[in-house]
Amino acid sequence: MVEKVSFEVEDHVHMVVDSMTVSVESWYESKRDPRGEGGVNGNVLAAGLYMTDFLAEYFPLKEEQFLTETQVKGAGYPRAMRILGQHGETRPFLKEGGRTSRATRKHAKELADVLNNSGAEADLGQLSPKDRKIVASLLQQWFVEKTSMDFYSLQSADPSGTNMEAASTTLFQEVPAQGSRPESSSVGFDPMMDELSRNPTLLSTFYRENPDQLRELITNDATGKDVIAVAHRRQQVERFEKLLYDDAFFDLEKREAPHGAESVWQKYFEDNPWILGISLTGQLLTSWDEGRLEQVVAGQSVAGAGKRADALMRTSGRIRSLVFAEIKTHRTELQLNGPYRPGCFAPSKELSGGVAQSQMTVYQAVRQIGEKLDGQAEDGSSDPLQDAYLIRPRSFLVIGTTEQLTGAAGGVHTERWRSFELYRNHITHPEIVTFDELLAKARWSIS
Repeated sequence: MVEKVSFEVEDHVHMVVDSMTVSVESWYESKRDPRGEGGVNGNVLAAGLYMTDFLAEYFPLKEEQFLTETQVKGAGYPRAMRILGQHGETRPFLKEGGRTSRATRKHAKELADVLNNSGAEADLGQLSPKDRKIVASLLQQWFVEKTSMDFYSLQSADPSGTNMEAASTTLFQEVPAQGSRPESSSVGFDPMMDELSRNPTLLSTFYRENPDQLRELITNDATGKDVIAVAHRRQQVERFEKLLYDDAFFDLEKREAPHGAESVWQKYFEDNPWILGISLTGQLLTSWDEGRLEQVVAGQSVAGAGKRADALMRTSGRIRSLVFAEIKTHRTELQLNGPYRPGCFAPSKELSGGVAQSQMTVYQAVRQIGEKLDGQAEDGSSDPLQDAYLIRPRSFLVIGTTEQLTGAAGGVHTERWRSFELYRNHITHPEIVTFDELLAKARWSIS
C-alpha cells in the first residue's frame, strides 16, 4: 500500500488541488484501455510522475523547461524510482522509466496543457512557492496511487499467471495466421503492441505461449529485423564497455580465456567483426575468414594450404585489398612512466614493440604472397571476385586507452597527449587506435 506524504494543508490549497484533480483525472481516464480491460499505458503514469515534479518548480509549464527534442528532460528509471520512493512506493517500475518511449514525451506535453489550464482556473499562480510545491506533491501522490492500482496490481493480482496467459491468448487471436496478410494496420501486430505498451509484463508470457508466432511477426517485418539487429549490437557495445571499464569482469573473462588477456579481446572481435569493420577506417572491412579473424599470413599462410596477424580483413567493393590488425589489450601501457626528457614522454616497450610486430607481419605477408592473393571458391576453383590486393596494405594496432594520458585530477596531461599524438601521427603503418576510441566509434554506429 502506498504511504501518503502528510502536510499541514490549508483549505484554499485543498481547493486548488481538488479543482485541478478533476481535470487531471478526466485526462487520465481518457488514456484508459478503450476495451474496458482497465489497463493504462505505463508511459502515461511516467508522464504524470515527471510533470508533477516539474510543476513543483515551474508554473506555467513551458516546453523548454521539461522537454528535449526526443524525450522528457531527466526521465529515466532512477528518477522515476526516486519520485515513487518519496511517496512510499519501492516496487520496480518501467525498466527505462519511460525515457526511451516517444509516447512519454507526447503524454507529457498533453498533461502540461491540462495542468496549465486547470492551474490557471484554480489560481495556482497566486499561491506561495511553498503552497505550489504542496499542490504538486499531492497531485504527484495521486499519480503514485494510480500507479499502484493500474500498474502494480496487474502484475501482482494473479501470481499464477492465469490472467496474463488469458490476455496473451486473446491477443494472439487477433494476429493473422501464417502466410495471411492483414487488411489494415489495425489488425495483428498493432493490437499486440498496444497491449504490450499497456502491460509490459505480458511480453514474457507472449513469448512462452506463442514463440513461433512472435518470431514470425518480427522476422516478417522489415522494421522488426532492424530492431533485432540494432538490439544485438547495443548488447555487444554494452559488453565492450564492461570489458573495458569493469576490472573484475575482465579478470574473470581472462581466467577463462585460453591465452590470457589478449585472447579475451581476440574472441570478442571474432564474435563481433562489425566493430573492427566499421570503426577502423572509412571503408567497410570484412573478415578474410568468417569463422576466424586471426590468420597465419607468412610461412604456412593463407596464400597456401609463420607469421600471424591478430585480425586479417579485406575492404569491400568490386576490387578488394587486404587489411591487417594487431590487437593488444586496453591495459597495455602507451608510454613509459616518467618523461624521457622534460616535456617528452617516450612510447612504452609494448607500443613500440607492437608497431615493429605489425610492420614485420605486413612485410612478410607482402614478401611471400606478392601483390595479389588469388581468391578461391568453396570447391577450390579460382574465384576472381574474391581476389585481394596487397599494394602497400593498411594496418592497424589496437592498444591501450587515452585515459592513460590524463592527470591525477582527470584532465588531459598535455605533455603526455602531445607526445602520443606526435608519435602516432608520424607513423603511417600501422595506424594506432586505442580501445576507447574504438568503443566511441561503435557507440556512434548504433546511436
